[in-house]
Amino acid sequence: MKKDNNDIVSCGFRTLSAALLAIVLLYASGCAVGPKKDIPPPALRVSDFAGAGFRAAEAGDYEGARGLFSRAVDEARRVDDRRGELLSLINLARVSLVLGDYKGARSYLSDAISLAVHTGDSKNLSESYATLSKVSYYDGTVEEALDYIERAIELDRKNGSVDTGAKLNMKGLLYMRSGREAEALTVLNEAVEANRKAGADLELANSYRALAALRAPLDAEAALELYTKAHAMDSALGDPRKIAVDLRGMADANLLLGRLEEAAFLFERACMVSINASLYEDALENIEKLISVLTDMGRLEEAGRYREIREKITKNLQTSDDI
Repeated sequence: MKKDNNDIVSCGFRTLSAALLAIVLLYASGCAVGPKKDIPPPALRVSDFAGAGFRAAEAGDYEGARGLFSRAVDEARRVDDRRGELLSLINLARVSLVLGDYKGARSYLSDAISLAVHTGDSKNLSESYATLSKVSYYDGTVEEALDYIERAIELDRKNGSVDTGAKLNMKGLLYMRSGREAEALTVLNEAVEANRKAGADLELANSYRALAALRAPLDAEAALELYTKAHAMDSALGDPRKIAVDLRGMADANLLLGRLEEAAFLFERACMVSINASLYEDALENIEKLISVLTDMGRLEEAGRYREIREKITKNLQTSDDI
């Protein structure tokens, strides 16, 4: 049975929510410093704490990362390493954002913006505004988020920076969440060009994914092509969460086109990626979709098997045991 447009729009926005989460940056560019022999001794200690924070964030230990970035800020202030302090403040804000501490993130960014203005560091002033845009979005103030991301993009353009693709992605997604689809389409197409020019494959994949979610309700073939491009890039980059989102988007597009066999196959692939990457909450979303399609196709035995898998995952999530 073919799903109606309302079902597909709902699918698209669930995919979009995952894409938004995927583009949240956890650390400021410049945190990973160069060879230690090139760093003056006082800044070396700041770099050690920041580098450890970077590694902790990559490993998913955000509380540990927050503590390490805080120590980097303290050490930078002790030796008046203003650049190290600024980068660590931005990193601290981004980790606080992931942890849901929006008040703390705003406080760190207030310090970062003040320092960036006084030191004339327009690049990291832009990064601060871009991060503040994300805080505002997750704090529920989309218009404020748009204002901050526009400030960041304007600074980049004044500086002649080509590294605007990620910020254009964010602006496009904010337009989508505000129901301003035409403006979102324009900005996301700009993001594609900016990311191509910069050779920024990670952000180019994000651009394709966001465009696919935008196009899906009206042009499933175009959405499928865009999700397929994002999937190829994300597979090369090795990011399971994004790969699963791409597969789910490809499956949703095939579902809208009435290609149930292909949709079932892709939902199943999305399930496997999510489960094998221990992304169990994402896996549950994919399993629900797969069960629905298998049931519509009359493949009830397979649907029943996935219901058992769903129950096992749900039970283990509740008890925090390994699956």
